[in-house]
Parts: sequence; structure tokens; C-alpha cells
Amino acid sequence: MNEDEIKGTESTEPMRKKLGESHWLFLLGCLLVSAALVFNGYQLWRRTQLVQTPVGAEGDHTTILMELIQQDQELYSLLEAYQYLTVNSTLKPEKGNLVDAAIAGMLETLGDDYASYYEADDFSIKMDDRSGFYSGIGASVITSGGYITIVQPYENSPAKKAGLQTGDQILAVDGTDVIGWSTQDGIVLVRGEVGTDVVLTIRRPGQKEDFDVSITRALVETITVTGEMDEDGIATIKISSFNDQTGKQVETFLKEFREQGLKGLLLDLRSNGGGTHTGVVETAKMLVPEGKIFSITYANGYTNEEFSTLKDRGFPVVVLVNQYSASASEVLAGALQDSGDPIVGVSTYGKGVGQSSSALTNGSGLTFTTSNWYTRNGHWVAGVGLTPNLFIVDVSFPLGVIESEKMKTNDTHLLQAKLTALGYPVTEEGFGPITQLALGAYQKAIGLEVTGQLNLETVQQLNADCYALPLTETDVQWEAAFAELKGILEK
Repeated sequence: MNEDEIKGTESTEPMRKKLGESHWLFLLGCLLVSAALVFNGYQLWRRTQLVQTPVGAEGDHTTILMELIQQDQELYSLLEAYQYLTVNSTLKPEKGNLVDAAIAGMLETLGDDYASYYEADDFSIKMDDRSGFYSGIGASVITSGGYITIVQPYENSPAKKAGLQTGDQILAVDGTDVIGWSTQDGIVLVRGEVGTDVVLTIRRPGQKEDFDVSITRALVETITVTGEMDEDGIATIKISSFNDQTGKQVETFLKEFREQGLKGLLLDLRSNGGGTHTGVVETAKMLVPEGKIFSITYANGYTNEEFSTLKDRGFPVVVLVNQYSASASEVLAGALQDSGDPIVGVSTYGKGVGQSSSALTNGSGLTFTTSNWYTRNGHWVAGVGLTPNLFIVDVSFPLGVIESEKMKTNDTHLLQAKLTALGYPVTEEGFGPITQLALGAYQKAIGLEVTGQLNLETVQQLNADCYALPLTETDVQWEAAFAELKGILEK
């Protein structure tokens, strides 16, 4: 029916009918406008759901993504660029490489120190160690002073058998320079098939020459917990990291020690770089008194809290921490400190944020910061760490920073303690003029250029000289924690 026929029909109708049709047309128009508003609101809600859905949550992401692409010009432009390049570029780019580069570029713009993108094989490797088993060398690492640094080689691991030590800095992996890399990216290079070799170029604080170590990869079972108890009923449990088996391992030791008359516990979380949510929560529920353990707030504002129902632990706990105690170990130490249990050592690493890993449809995956976490009493430790109740510096601990401008508070405290132990006393907060004068005096005494600033030669010699001190034969932090626990038991 065309326009002329419509007009002809209208001219033969009574005025009453025309008014009735106008009324219904008005109502229909209002209904259509309302439907459009509802639809647009629904589209906005769906877009919000994609943005705010926590990583790993259930949902029809394919449908949401298709709707988002239709509504988001920036995202549509990205797809246009992909289409133009794949169809029109004379260089014939690999589609997978374009996608990998785009995702990696997005993560890089976040400024997230803990974000990484993994291709399919690498992502599979990364996810292996959640269960407590993986193919690699068997060592936990952390980033310190711009270097991927060995936090702790696991007992009976290839790394331990090869002689790697806490504080060793990985400069290269099979000849690939990894200085400045994230720990996540470095781990992917170090991991590999069982029976294959990997060559690490190591800088060891205290040794002047860098050296290569060839390590044969093996299937590593991450034994994260060790323990012992003396004849007086004082036990030490050391947790090197947290995985999904850690809680069960702690439970085994606690059961054995209780049967032997456990009176007090030294919980050693030094050089524990963190680990899984499951591992730390299961452990905390056996040690943290009844109440909140910690809380996590996600990007969408949702907060999750973990609670302990432990009514009577039956023994006092003193916690040991150091500058490499990070993430999950700070969660546990913070919960215990907020519950009244003292911590001994130096300020912790100060992570305070959590990451989530998510697989993509092509088998690749990404890890990025998705949450902030807070201690039992609501403290956020990011960048500052936990402050010990009893501050004890171990001067034998390696100083891993060789540039003064990269020093953190813990690095300054360690430097000052080393200088003081070597006869150049320093009493000031921060890396100020007194510290620089003392450092210059030390440099002059050992025949180095006097700059009052850190450099590789100064740090290497400083570490070596402190290793040689008689007092380093004693674990001063453990001794202080032991004395603290004995005092609690005697009250």
C-alpha cells in the first residue's frame, strides 16, 4: 500500500474515527519510546556487567562481548584495525601475533607491575604450580631492585641442589637478558619440560663476578612447610610459600606437635613470597583466633571477607618476617598481629594487592591486579608493609639494590645496619647525609671511589664483608623471636 492510497482512505472516514486513530498513534509512539529507553538501559547494564564481572565469574561472555562490540566505538575501531591489517598489509601478518600484541599492549598501558600476558603454552605452565606440582627448578622468586631475585630454593629441588641461594639475582635465562622483567614473565622462561636444561646467569650479593648455573628441570613437588620442636615444647614451622597443599601440610605438623606436648609456636614466614588464596586461608583458620582474617575489595566495589572460627588455639604464636615476606604471607602475619600475636624481623614487602588469572578462548591467558586486600583491622599494606613489634635487622641478609634512587625503607635500614656492624655507625631515618658520609668512609677504607652512593662494587663488597662477621653465624631474628616467645610462656 502506497502513500496515495493511505490519503484516499483517510478522506472517506468520519472525524470521530480520525481522532480515535490519532489517540492510538500517540499511545503507540509513547510505547515505542519507552521500549527504546528500556532497551538502551539494558544495553548499558550489559556493558556494565562485562566491565564489573569479577575474573572467573560465570556468565555468557560471548553474548555480552557481541553486544559490547556493537555499542563501543573504541572496541569496534580495534577490530577495524585488525581487519585492515590482515586484509591489506603487504607484510601478511600472522593473525595470532596481532592479537597477542594487542592484548600485551593493553596490559602494558595499565601500569600494573603484576600484569602479564601469556601465550597458550606459557599460560599452561604458569597454572601448573597452583596444585603444588610443576616442571621447573623449584624456587620462589620476587622482584627486588629491578631484578628477579631468588626468595627461596625449595628443599630437595634442582635449584637447591645447584646451589642457588636466597638473594641470588637472575640476570639472564639461556642468554636472554631478564633485568627489569616481571617475576611472572621470568618464571615462564625458567619453566620447561622435565629433563631439559636451563642456564641461569646469576649475580650473588657478596661475590664480585657473575656466573652461570646449568640446572636440569624436574617435576617439582612444592613442599612448602617444614617444622621441628625442641624438648621444651617450642616448635618452629617454616612456610616457604602457599599453594593448595600448604594447609594440609601445616595441619600435619600441628597434629604431630600437639601430640608431643606443644607449648608455643614460632611461625617463620621469612622470604615467603606468597601464593594461593586457598593455601593461606586454610592455614589461617588453624592459627588465627575467631574473627575476620582479612578482606578483599574488587574493582567493582564488591568486598569478600574470610573468617576464622578458631575459639581456642591452645598455644602462643610469634611470627618471623623479613623484606621478602609478601602477599599471602603478609595476609597471615597481619591477621596474627592484629589478633595480638607479635611479629619479629623487619618490615614486610608491602604488596597489598591481589591478582587473578583468566584463560582466553584460544588457550592463552592474562594475569592482572583485580583487588586490594586489607588486614583483620583494615590496614592496607601496599608500599609500606607490616611493621614488626620487635625490629631486628639481619646484617647477613643480602642487600640487592645497587642504585640509591631505587632504595626502599627496608633497603635503607639494611644498609645502615651493615655499615654500623662494620664500624661506621649510622643513626638517621632515610638515606640522608649521615648515611652517605658513612658510606663514603667505607668506600674510602676499601679503596673504592668515594661517592657516598651505591654502586655494584660497593654493594658486593659490603655484602661480602658482612657475611664474614662472626655475628652472622647466629640467626639473630630467630633468637629474638625465641626469647619473645619464652617471655610470653613465662608470664
